[in-house]
Amino acid sequence: MNLSAKLNQWEQARLISAKQKDAISEYEKNVSGGRLFLSLLLISGFCIGLGIISLICANWEEISDSVKIGGDFLLLLLCGFGIHQSYAKEKNCLAESLLILFAVLILASIGLISQIYNLVPEFSHGMLFWAVLTLPLLPISRKPVLAFVWLPCVVWALMDVIVSWPEAKAVIEDIHFQAPGWMSWLCILAGMIIFQLLPENFSLKKAVGFWTAVAIVVYMLITEIGGGYVFYTYGEWARHLVMTPYANCWFYWDLSAVMLAGYYFRNQNPQIKTGILVLFILICFNFTAAYLPLIDDGSFKILTAVTTILILLVVQIRAFFNHQPRLMNAAAILIALRFLIIYMQVFGSLTQTGVGLIMSGIVFIAIVCIWKKASGWMAKKIKEAK
Repeated sequence: MNLSAKLNQWEQARLISAKQKDAISEYEKNVSGGRLFLSLLLISGFCIGLGIISLICANWEEISDSVKIGGDFLLLLLCGFGIHQSYAKEKNCLAESLLILFAVLILASIGLISQIYNLVPEFSHGMLFWAVLTLPLLPISRKPVLAFVWLPCVVWALMDVIVSWPEAKAVIEDIHFQAPGWMSWLCILAGMIIFQLLPENFSLKKAVGFWTAVAIVVYMLITEIGGGYVFYTYGEWARHLVMTPYANCWFYWDLSAVMLAGYYFRNQNPQIKTGILVLFILICFNFTAAYLPLIDDGSFKILTAVTTILILLVVQIRAFFNHQPRLMNAAAILIALRFLIIYMQVFGSLTQTGVGLIMSGIVFIAIVCIWKKASGWMAKKIKEAK
């Protein structure tokens, strides 16, 4: 249902007046128009930055080094002045576009200076240097657009630098050999902790939250699509080394579970608690998939399906308490689809699949009825307590 239809219903139910309805409609139109205008300006700033780089590249040989550096710093100066003036005149959309352009120009400046002085740095080192130079722009930005681009570039460059060290690469490979999936799980936990530590008005907070959620989705997709190789195959390999002194496979997941439990009970943020529950489900999956004997491929498919359904149930329950009906309905649809897929994967015939789906549907109806009665009873008790 769109906003106009909702406002008409609220007006007919005498929840709002006609004047309030018009004010809300006008506000939402201005917000939507501002977002579209911001998007167009951001695309324009990005295109202008790339266009300037292309023009310079086309006439590169004819331009002297002093002119190149002077022109580069002049562009940076003009862009910085434009950002200051835009914020001073409350033209936030223009200022955000110029911030994107300024970040692109900084990256171009790094490449320009490297070319003039014959420097040949690693690309990841150049990206890290760019990240350090553009870090002061993040507190200035009032929109998370720059942070959404900045964060994945930093993470990728940092990981590439770490892996380039032979000692660090050997440690990572050993950990992955002993506890498949643990390093990725630890990165997701780090993202959640950073998200909680960042201040609310910092644009980087939204970017960290978004990319952490994306990492969880990617992790789930890996378990669904390639989990048999990533976890089960490595687990078979690791089981031969469990008795050796160096194989600390139990240590990683046991310690992670203890830390996660402490983090959960000391945390008061419902959003973070939801993420902690998801991480705990992933711990259970990893531990079971890697170190407990699974009978066959069908057992592993059931394990991945149960993991996905549990995570979607956690998301659905959180969406219910946060009054997010779209997210709750989307999670319900995905749960139903996952049930259908697992029956098609495990059962050999349509008859068995049909019977299984019917039984699952009956169970779901019973759960819904019980949940509805329980939630109504809880709401009544809360109301009486007040």
